[in-house]
Amino acid sequence: MHQEKYKGRNITVDVLKRGNNWTWSYQIDGGPLRECRDRPLPRQEVVLKEAISEAKAEIDRMENPSNI
Repeated sequence: MHQEKYKGRNITVDVLKRGNNWTWSYQIDGGPLRECRDRPLPRQEVVLKEAISEAKAEIDRMENPSNI
């Protein structure tokens, strides 16, 4: 499990190995779980970066809904 803060919000990321590939899920401030299972990737580091990027983009959208 990886945790970090972004713009005052808590991001929690889990990566899970499925066979030879990795998938991810994240939560922002303990809210709904967001998952990506349909696009597994072969490297844990890449999956973690992708999940963090997706979570940060969601936070940015929550702060500025006109950009959706």
